[in-house]
Amino acid sequence: MLAILALYKAKITYDDLVSLMYDNAAIVPDALAEVQEMFIQVERAGDKPLYRLNDLTRAFVLDAAKELDRHDSLKARVQKFVTNVYADSAELSAIVRQVERAVEAAKKGDESALRTTWTSLQQAKSDSVISEDPRFMAACGYVALHLSPPNMADAREYFQNSFKMRHGPELKYVRDWFVAEQRLDGADYHTALINELVSKTREYDDAVRLEFMSRRAVTLYNLASGSVWSEPEKALSRLYESIRLHALGFQATYRDDTKQAYLFQRHFTNSTFLLKNLLMKAGKLDDLIGYLADLTRLPGAKLDPLLGPIREVAASSVEVTRPTEAPRAAGRMLHLGRVLAEADCWLDRAVKDQCVAYCYEAAGQLNKKRSEAKR
Repeated sequence: MLAILALYKAKITYDDLVSLMYDNAAIVPDALAEVQEMFIQVERAGDKPLYRLNDLTRAFVLDAAKELDRHDSLKARVQKFVTNVYADSAELSAIVRQVERAVEAAKKGDESALRTTWTSLQQAKSDSVISEDPRFMAACGYVALHLSPPNMADAREYFQNSFKMRHGPELKYVRDWFVAEQRLDGADYHTALINELVSKTREYDDAVRLEFMSRRAVTLYNLASGSVWSEPEKALSRLYESIRLHALGFQATYRDDTKQAYLFQRHFTNSTFLLKNLLMKAGKLDDLIGYLADLTRLPGAKLDPLLGPIREVAASSVEVTRPTEAPRAAGRMLHLGRVLAEADCWLDRAVKDQCVAYCYEAAGQLNKKRSEAKR
């Protein structure tokens, strides 16, 4: 760790230090605590600590670090990390071309070239200038992903290390990684991780971030649908997050005449329909109304796609509520109607008025239901 700090030269944040120590990140907290008082200067930028070695300590560590077996590797790693533009490398370009040809062949059924390429990649790791380049890491991850069977442990490690070096791998690599994770038991965790990595990478634009947010939201919807009976609480949690992401996506794209905008709108509607079905079957009208009301507080939210779900919530509240519970249900529907009426979250005033009317009409019918039961 001291060698990394000395080679980095400038002040470094904790997160960047962990990224540079990607192959041994677990030791960072204890190592910092052990040497901080004696060797490391700490400054603050807002609420973030910045670490650096003083000049004398840095000179000593640089000299001592030359004896390390991995000195050249660490030096190359730091150089790659601090650069914003990666230099062209004929050798690396040849490796990437070989990788992409081998993967395409494997997708067509010829896996022999992929196995040969995997072996050559492992041999190329002896050159630290190559092995510490995040483009090489991403290429290794791409091959590991397409081996038969896929080497998911190595693929994840290579891709994550490439991201940690502040490099966004080729989009086709990341898309294939996401699709592969969707099929596995750990889909929830790993698709969330990929979405987070993409969202924080400077090399991807907003369109790419929206694409992966949509992929993540659809994954959550599918996971929720498939675990309704086996893991009902987890299904609800996933569905809540899916709706939130679709709401954010619709908010970002509703002005666009694109397929992506249409899909965000449709999925926002459909995921809310599923939530309504789950909670109404479980007798949780209060939870459903509370969640719908909370959606109005999403910054910039536009809730027009919820016209259909709100209509069905109102109708179902009248249909399934027992007369003895009708006053409370009526109060909850009135509350939802007021929240929707006051919220600045509508594109079309007519849609807003219709949603509010559904709620008020349901409240009236519920009160009538209670009155008729008393006769």
